[in-house]
Amino acid sequence: MSNRTLHIIYSVIIVIAFVWLGVHHYLVKNNNVNPWKLGGLAMYTNLHDLNMDIRFYKDRQELKFSQDDLSEKSVKTVNKYYNRKSSIGDLASNNRLIKTLANETHADSIVITLEFVKIDYHTKKITKQKEISVWQQDN
Repeated sequence: MSNRTLHIIYSVIIVIAFVWLGVHHYLVKNNNVNPWKLGGLAMYTNLHDLNMDIRFYKDRQELKFSQDDLSEKSVKTVNKYYNRKSSIGDLASNNRLIKTLANETHADSIVITLEFVKIDYHTKKITKQKEISVWQQDN
């Protein structure tokens, strides 16, 4: 192949890569596509959660637990939600996981707090937000 042909091929590849970066960012921003999927290029535009805190309570007293006190499967599942940067609604609405955590810790209530950075794409402002979800065992 001639140098001109190679130059055209490389130029087309670079243009396609930049176009895909824009398309991927658009899909993540507007269609709730996971930024790590489809090539993962938008993962660099996604700000990470600041903090996820799960607290266990029994009879209104906080129970102290570390990851070592929970089953490996529960720790992996919670970490999966955290690493995916899922909304707290996804984690808190997973009744099976919450009930498993409650059974493992003997807790009668669980409080999940997620603090994160949110970008308003219209105003270009970055704000810190906090979501709290409370699960209580039925009596």
